[in-house]
Amino acid sequence: MPDDTPGDHDTGGTQDPVGKRPAGGDRSPRPTRRARPPQGAGYVPGRNSRNDQLSSLNPYVIPVVALVALLALLGALIFDHYRSTTNTVATPATATLIPTLPPSPTPSPTVTAIPVATPRTTKAGVAVDVNGEAVPMSLYVDASNAAIANMQYAHQDPNTGANVTAVSPLTAAGKKEVVSIRQSTLQNLEQEYVVLAYARKHHELPTQAEITAALSSLYSQYGGQDAFEQMIKSEGFTDGDVEILTELNTVWTKVYPGVTTNIPCKPCGLLHARQIVVGVKATTLANSIAKHLQADHGADFAAYAKKYSTDKTTASKGGDLGFVDPTTSTLDSGVLTELGKLKMSQVSSAVKATDGYHIIQLIGQKASDTQQQQYFMSTWIPDQLKTAVVHVYVQIPTS
Repeated sequence: MPDDTPGDHDTGGTQDPVGKRPAGGDRSPRPTRRARPPQGAGYVPGRNSRNDQLSSLNPYVIPVVALVALLALLGALIFDHYRSTTNTVATPATATLIPTLPPSPTPSPTVTAIPVATPRTTKAGVAVDVNGEAVPMSLYVDASNAAIANMQYAHQDPNTGANVTAVSPLTAAGKKEVVSIRQSTLQNLEQEYVVLAYARKHHELPTQAEITAALSSLYSQYGGQDAFEQMIKSEGFTDGDVEILTELNTVWTKVYPGVTTNIPCKPCGLLHARQIVVGVKATTLANSIAKHLQADHGADFAAYAKKYSTDKTTASKGGDLGFVDPTTSTLDSGVLTELGKLKMSQVSSAVKATDGYHIIQLIGQKASDTQQQQYFMSTWIPDQLKTAVVHVYVQIPTS
């Protein structure tokens, strides 16, 4: 047992707690001819697959997470999930799905979108049925038409700053893009509705009060209900579209946390650690503490942290640092490297850093927000669709 005698150690710098889980992504509505939010932006149906976005949907990357938006089906006016800094999807967690959109570029007043052939359906009012959940034909048509109209306007890509040239649906390339957008919109709606079907089966549907609250939040971000309704109508959407999309986003915020909690990960992005810090001159003390704790597998770690650690912020908590994200943590790089090598419950040797010697122990791990989002969008939803009963009724014009 190391002795607490004067001279054995001196006061090192304190280490602030690190590793708190950052808020997760959002799904944001996006306008048809409007620039998309630079971070965690949603997708334009047919242009960017939601599987390529996953940013952090806020506490649950959705706040998953404030679903910064509706469904990006609003032509990209309403929708994206799971919002993060990496264009992968925000998936949702405790979010409020509604966003803040940047000013939209003003299209040339001389440009008019060229109408395209309207899809037909073999079942009145239904585009596709997913596990018994019917996707309204009107929503499908409005969403895909909004994206097609967006295709016909030159605009600036908010992520790269590059000018995106307008595409005419009268050209061969334009006709091909129209079909692609129709198909992509259908696939995106199938993703949305398979989550809705899951929520219904597991009794996780939002209440009308929750949907109303989400709509109110949306209105407030656009200067009131009248201003918002005027905007979405100018984009080709109806009040009914908005209410459906709001419900879908609210469903995601309910389903996402339960699905992404405790998912398997190797390596995991968040490491639960605790540490003891002693002064830079206390070499003997640091090595003595490390050897003792390695021998007893960390059984005395909390007691030793309270007695010896110069990091008073964590000492009172037994040295607990909480969950550390090695990619963003302010811990010394050498300490983080050592932490990454530890097995569960293993105690490190004394690691020298600028503020003193650190003895650390790995006591837990879990997936990061990004890993959760990737799992939700790239594994969970595809798995749901593999076993889903899907009936497609829409007939997409190919010319």
